[in-house]
This record gives sequence, C-alpha cells and structure tokens, in this order.
Amino acid sequence: MFLHALLTARAAEGRPLRVGLIGAGRLGTLALAQARRTPGLHVMAVADLTVARARAACAAAGWEEGRAEAGSPAKALRHGTTWLTDDAEALVAAGGLEVVIEATGDPEAALRHAAACLEHGRPLVMATTEADALVGPLLARRFAAAGLVYGLAYGSRPALVCELVERARTSGFEVLAAGVAAPPQSDEALAEGDRRAVAEADGTAVALALAAVANATGLAVPADPPAAPLVEPDTLADLMQPRASGGLLPRAGVVAAVTTTDAGFARGGWITVAAGGEATAAALAATGVPTDAAGRTAALWRPQALGGLEVAVSVAAACLRGEATGHPTAFLGDVVAVAKRDLAVGEVLDGPGGGTVRGALMPAEDAVAAGLLPLALADRVTLLRPVAAGRPVPRAAVRLDPAGLGLRLRHELEAAFCAVPPEDDAATGTSG
Repeated sequence: MFLHALLTARAAEGRPLRVGLIGAGRLGTLALAQARRTPGLHVMAVADLTVARARAACAAAGWEEGRAEAGSPAKALRHGTTWLTDDAEALVAAGGLEVVIEATGDPEAALRHAAACLEHGRPLVMATTEADALVGPLLARRFAAAGLVYGLAYGSRPALVCELVERARTSGFEVLAAGVAAPPQSDEALAEGDRRAVAEADGTAVALALAAVANATGLAVPADPPAAPLVEPDTLADLMQPRASGGLLPRAGVVAAVTTTDAGFARGGWITVAAGGEATAAALAATGVPTDAAGRTAALWRPQALGGLEVAVSVAAACLRGEATGHPTAFLGDVVAVAKRDLAVGEVLDGPGGGTVRGALMPAEDAVAAGLLPLALADRVTLLRPVAAGRPVPRAAVRLDPAGLGLRLRHELEAAFCAVPPEDDAATGTSG
C-alpha cells in the first residue's frame, strides 16, 4: 500500500500517528500547515524555546483557535489536540508519542534531542542538517541498533536526491553523479541578516546537502571537484559526467554542485546516469529525457524542494514502513568551517549563516586527518590563533568545550568510521 492509503487506514481506525515537533521555525510552521490537512496524522506536541513562539507558529499555519491549548500531553492524546511546551525532552518522553521531527536548526540541541529519542524509543526525522553532517552516520548506526528509524527529512534537497538515486539504481542505472542546484551567489543575498538566506548564498547549505547525499548514498566526495558550473537543466547530462567522457567530473560516482539562472531549477536536486546499452539510450531519447550529444548520459531532476510541506512523508515512512527517506550509512563527506575574512585571535565564531565562517565540503578522511574544525562546532567558540580569509579553520585553533555533546559524539564518530586517526584537539586536551 502507498503511504496515503496507510495513513487513511490509521485515521479510519481512530489511531492517527502521534507526532512530536521540536522547532517551530520555518520548516516546523510549514509542517504544521500541512499536518492539519493530512489524514491519519496528529501533531500531539510542539516544543520551542518559548511556548509563545510555538503558539505563533500554529497560528501562522492556520490552526483554529484552541486547537493547540491542551494542558498536558495526556490531554492532547485523549482529545486529539496539541500540547505546547518549552521542554523538548519532556515532549520526547510523552506517553503515546510515536515519532519526533527535529527542526531546531541548532546542532547541539538536536543531538540532545536525538539522545532523548534513543532513550525513549522514538524514531527521529532529522531536519537539522548541521547535526547530521557532524555525526549523522553514528546516530543512524545507534538508532538501527535500537530498532529505530533515523533519517533525513523528506522535502529537503538531500532526501529528494537520495530518492532519485534510489529509483535510478533500482531501475538498473549506474549513477554517475548526484547533487543540488543553487542560484549564483549575489552580494545582496550575502548581505541579508537572515542566517538561512546567507547560508544559501555563501555555499554552506549546498555543502551540507552534498555531505548528506554522499553519506546516505555512498557516492564519493571528490578531492578535486569542479567549481560549481553554470548550467541549465538541459545541459546537465553534457557537463555532469566524467572528464574522460567529455564532462567536468574527475570520475563517475560522485556528488557535485551546480549553479543555474533557471528559477524553476535553482533549489532542486539532480542526478546523471549512464544510459547503458543502445536500447536504453533510444528509449530515453524517445521519452524526451535530456541526454548528452552522444546519447550515453541522461539527466533526471526534481526542480523544487518543498521543505516542511513534505516532511510528513518521512513521518509516515518511519512509522508505517519502518523506513527512512534517506539515512547515512557511511562517513564520506564532511563540512568544515572556512574563514570568510581574516579572523583575529579572540574573535568568536558565529556558525552557519554568520559573518565569520562558511561551510565547505571535503572528503571526510581528509578533513579528519588534517584536524579541521567541523562547521557544526564553529559556533560560539573563541579563536586561539589567527586564520586567513579562505582558509579552513583548524580544530586546534579554537577553544572547544570537552564536555560538549557534539564534540564527544564527533570523537566517537571518527573512532568508529575513520581509518586515519584524527589530530589531537590541542585546545581541549582531548584526543579523537
């Protein structure tokens, strides 16, 4: 059965999926807007830093007055209403809850919530991409060992690209490359105060998306990727194939980014595949799928990523099929912090979308062996040495809290997944 049929059956039985949402920002608000229209889905609880912010998100999502005024999780469960709270860990522990969406955008908080989900046996849809980039493979392994689903949020570019890769492989195609599209960088976007817009404009969001795709699909992160070329959808097949075949990629089986001025493609995901034999190439050409001039490579894409509007797909897949809509199985891609400008001793880094650092994609083993600072750890930490503009920030160049959950889990990830021992964290006195 398809997911909608399964959800409808749960609704008919009076057993909707009981969902907890942590984070009432943009993605969370959109998820709330669609949840009220989705049969078989009951948002039982919403947590944010303040109850007022959670209530405002419900109002912005079009919820009727009084719908989110349950005084406790037990009342929400009994009456089919929603409990608002500023205690995310109490949300996870609430009786009757079946699945959690983590959408705070704060990697350290997201990791605490992941730990709570493991403790209480809750599947987790991880929409905080910074946390997944930092330790996603370790989380996925631990959730699987506990018999739980951990996965990417459907509607995000990584999950959509993973779906394209999965469909192509299941249909017998070799995936040559997979990636995301973004508009060219603009000074206007970089100057915006909105951190999300800045992270899109400075390449951080693309790096996080590609790391997630690599870690979930097994596609490699090339050490010498092409600078994101300017493409239109119809030129993807020509450019996103190996150099040996006339394209720009160092080899087959990699992730890559492109830029585009096509507004209908600028937030989407794509793959290129080898046509295989003559019969397949002819069939692709006959159906209008764009191919390269030789007909050997074809391009497929999803032009839009709808974010929170589609996250219910992940919720339903996790609860009704025990499946993730993409989840990390290896540690192939890492996102490291790179100085946006010359940084001086004593400056405090301000994380993704800020003014001090941006995220850059690297092969994971190279980043770990070089002792570079993961982007998710580059927030509210003080520099101990200067870093020149455009240079990766060494992990030893900042003062890290050795008791921090993110740093501790990162050491455990590196010990479990990396063949090359990481350098010591000189600033903390700890070793990975």
